[in-house]
Amino acid sequence: MNTPLVSILVPCYNVALYVQECIDSIINQTYHNIQIIMIDDGSLDKTWEILQRNAEKDTRIEVYTQHNQGVASTRNNLLDKAHGEFLLFVDGDDWIDEKTIEFLVAEALQNDADTVFCASVINDAPVSQEYTEEIVYKEEIIRRFLIHDKIRGSLWNKLLKTKVARQFRFDCNISYGEDALFCWEYLQDINKVVNTDRQLYHYRMNPESISHQKFGSKKLTGMKVWERIVGDVEQKYPEFSDIAKATHGKETYYLLMQAGAGGYKKDDKIKELQRILKSDFVVMKRTGKLKGRELFNAIICMYWYGYGALYYKLHNLK
Repeated sequence: MNTPLVSILVPCYNVALYVQECIDSIINQTYHNIQIIMIDDGSLDKTWEILQRNAEKDTRIEVYTQHNQGVASTRNNLLDKAHGEFLLFVDGDDWIDEKTIEFLVAEALQNDADTVFCASVINDAPVSQEYTEEIVYKEEIIRRFLIHDKIRGSLWNKLLKTKVARQFRFDCNISYGEDALFCWEYLQDINKVVNTDRQLYHYRMNPESISHQKFGSKKLTGMKVWERIVGDVEQKYPEFSDIAKATHGKETYYLLMQAGAGGYKKDDKIKELQRILKSDFVVMKRTGKLKGRELFNAIICMYWYGYGALYYKLHNLK
């Protein structure tokens, strides 16, 4: 069997409690021809010490440290160091099944695919042994990404071709959703994907990650992501314009709900989100992007910003 080199790229920030499990899951892969690149982004805990200790034991591990630059810059630096034919991003607080690389590479080679997607579970949730797979081509890849359901903007479930990925950069001015924007640019440049729902990735619900921290200005940078995607679609794929605008509206709705629940003070950015939601509401309703309770919630959010806090409290959400 052909065994191309696979670069596994691991950004790390304050993950001392979890990173050893991540490393163990990578070094114990059944597929051995891997380059493991780990960058400590100025952690304040013992992450760097743990990375160094592991690099001394396994020559496949390369470790680097830098002053804190954020995850987008860290991922760019990781990309620059990748030498494999394929690459896979793994967050430093997550872990992967021991057959992940073997399975993804086999699927890519057997199907002559540019990219292979897998599925994930939360933490230690039971993993299903049954899975399906399908081949998806260019136009359908674009359409499904814009629907943002079966093909989403997460990096960690995608085996990518390195020569394609290195054409693009993560936007360092975006702290939330920068991975979706990168995936959008990447997926426009490929022709064939193997989409499988085999559950290989364990996503840790880490309260210290940017996704789960109290709502702040960093999360609001996420509003730029779908603005840019919608702009691209209107120019390149006008037939998908309604789909893109509907997803833009739904992502805006989620941001408003989270901001309200997180106690973020209403400012011009919140007013802009409300304006966007009002603008996209008709197409969201027409395309069925929001239904039932979400549709009701969106209408309230357009006019009452604090509704998110009440909703989260009533439903015991964090």
